[in-house]
Amino acid sequence: MNGPTPVAESRATAFWRSQQSADLSALQWQADQGNAIAQRELGQAYQRCFPALASPADDYLRSARSMAANLSTAEERALLVGAAQFRLQQCQSLDGGQRVPAEAAALWLDAAAARGDVPAQAMAAFRSSDEGRPERIAAAWERALRAADGRALHALLGSEDSAGFTRRLGAVVKPNDALAVMSVVACRMGAACQPGGEVMLELCLNAFHCSDRSFEDLIFQPGELGDRELAIRAQIDSVVRVIVRMQALD
Repeated sequence: MNGPTPVAESRATAFWRSQQSADLSALQWQADQGNAIAQRELGQAYQRCFPALASPADDYLRSARSMAANLSTAEERALLVGAAQFRLQQCQSLDGGQRVPAEAAALWLDAAAARGDVPAQAMAAFRSSDEGRPERIAAAWERALRAADGRALHALLGSEDSAGFTRRLGAVVKPNDALAVMSVVACRMGAACQPGGEVMLELCLNAFHCSDRSFEDLIFQPGELGDRELAIRAQIDSVVRVIVRMQALD
């Protein structure tokens, strides 16, 4: 199977760049000034750049083209290679393209959490591993729901079996539907799920689901959910109503 042409790769890279900045260097100055959002975004950028900077650029792109060959359509193949090229551009704009230690990413995320950044607090809770993790996850769900913070909700995906989730949403979300429901709710509450957004870029690079549509359009494409679609849509609406009521009470 032929890979994408250079023209197709260039167009795909431009697609990702049309929705996000390829130059992340400003984050470093903003983070140093104590901007909690910049600190969180810098920590995330360092995490996301580990794969791109783990090997020479040509090797990284060669690996992306090899993975792209397994995708079904020419559009998907071009989007994956374009996503890899765009991610590489982002990573090369930080610290001269040098790979930073994993500890640096964690330190910036912890700094953002300490300054009250709700998504960073959710990330910290999710990656914790000690015996206090259940309480941290529960508190993170409570903060994320009360703040209606889509990025925090997105960071907590995968912990829908926690007490914090079930206490607030267990009555309106079925366990088997929770991941799909909360993924869409996170998007509606502000996670970057638009076409070409960060969620779609990560989905392309990490799960090889490459599309020029939004996450919600991808989830609800015809035939994707089958008989579950109406029930999932109803649960999404119910969760949104719960969040609105929580905000009204604050």
